[in-house]
Amino acid sequence: MDLLQNIFKMKARSFNSLMHFINEEWAAKVLGMKVLPEGPDLIDNKKIVEVKFSLINIEKKYPLSWTVLEYQMAYPQEFGKMAFWGLGKYWMNESISDITRQEAEDSEFLERMVEKRELYIIKWDWMNQFKPSHVNGQTEISKWDHTLRYPKAKLIPKITQTHKVKKGLVLFTEGVYPADFSLQLLS
Repeated sequence: MDLLQNIFKMKARSFNSLMHFINEEWAAKVLGMKVLPEGPDLIDNKKIVEVKFSLINIEKKYPLSWTVLEYQMAYPQEFGKMAFWGLGKYWMNESISDITRQEAEDSEFLERMVEKRELYIIKWDWMNQFKPSHVNGQTEISKWDHTLRYPKAKLIPKITQTHKVKKGLVLFTEGVYPADFSLQLLS
C-alpha cells in the first residue's frame, strides 16, 4: 500500500470515529434521550437505543447496510429496558476527502457539513434475522477479531410514521410506538 493511500485510510478512520459521536448527539437531541458513554448509545428512564449511521454519497456502489457488533445484541438483558435500533443515514455537503484533519477534529464544523439525516427506529428483535459472522484480520495499522451482523436497509420494516426534526427525519417502523419517545419536532 503506498503512503498516500495509507494517509487517506487513516483520515477516513478518524472521520468515521468522530462522526459516530456527532450522529449520536444529534439522535439523542431529536429523540429526547441522553448519550451513554459505555454500552448502548442512548438511554432514558424506559429504553435504550443503539445507533448506527452510514454516510450516503453519489459514489456509493454497495447496498446500504450497517455493522452491528455481536455483543451489542445482549444490551436489553444487561440494561433491563425496552430496546430499539436507530439505523440512520446522513448526507454531507462536502466530500470527506476534502476535509482536513484539523477540520475533522472540530465537531461543530463537521455538524455544519451534514446536510440532512434520516433515522429509522426499529424493534430490537428485527436484528435476529441477520446471522452473526466472525471476521478477523490484520493490516499494517490495525488488527481485528469480531463477530458482526450486517443489517440491510432493503429489509427495514414498513414505516408507520415520519416526523420532521432539526436537520432530518425520524421514521418509526412497524411495532414501534412514537409515544415511547420525546421527539423534538420542528415547529
